[in-house]
Parts: sequence; structure tokens; C-alpha cells
Amino acid sequence: MKKLERLLKEIDLNIPQFERKDLKISNASIGWQLEHVMLVMNSIIKAIEVSEPADYNYKWKLNRSIVMTMRNIPRGKARAPERVQPREEFTETSLKMHLAKTRENVGKLIYMSNNQFFPHPSLGHMRLKTTIKFLGIHTKHHLKIVDDILKS
Repeated sequence: MKKLERLLKEIDLNIPQFERKDLKISNASIGWQLEHVMLVMNSIIKAIEVSEPADYNYKWKLNRSIVMTMRNIPRGKARAPERVQPREEFTETSLKMHLAKTRENVGKLIYMSNNQFFPHPSLGHMRLKTTIKFLGIHTKHHLKIVDDILKS
């Protein structure tokens, strides 16, 4: 949980740079990267909240094993589902407000059952502990893109 909180602090520190972009690194701006991460976190946490542990269905998935073992998501290999692609224009204020909501949702994770799960569209069902690890990996992936944009 502390890892996610540290990553949220890093998101917060990058919000003032939300308009920066480098097409050699990504077609999306820093703001898009940050907004996307928060949309993913919030939608996954909501999915875990409403999950029924009895519906959990583990199936071994090569992609999940690779991502979770390497703790890395390769760039350009996956496309974000539409529901977690930022649609509206965002501002520094709207990003800060979204971050506050995301922090609140991350705080809910400690009250959830270890048997609750998230059904990832390509990685399969992931129980709470694995999902938290995935959220860290996913967030770090996008923060690395942000760092690369800032370095360019």
C-alpha cells in the first residue's frame, strides 16, 4: 500500500508539467499519462469492490506471468481500453481533484478481502494482492514515460 501512496505522490509532483509532450516518446502528454493511471486505478478498485470472491476463476496466463515476474509492461505492446482513455480536456485543477479521489480509493484497499479480485481483460482474474502489485507496475510504466518526456 505504501508503494501505491509513494507513486501517487510522484503523480502529484508531475501534475504541473501536464501539458508537456514529446512525440518521439509518446503521442500522449504527461497529463494524459497521469489521467490514464488514475482512471485505471479507480476503475480497478471499483471492480474489486463489487467482485464476488466465489466468481474468481484462475487461469494461467503467459502475459500475466511475464508482467508480474519482470515487473514491467513493454512499451507499445498493449492499447488501453476506451473506458480508461482520458476523453476530456484536463487542467492542473482537474488532475489534482482526480488525484484526491484516487487517494481516497487507494485507501479503501486495506478494507477489502484478499479473496476479492479484478478481471483484467487480457491478464485474467487477479486477487487483491496481485492486483495491488499490478497497479504499481502499471503506474511505474506510465511514470517512466513521464520521466522520459521530462528528460527530452
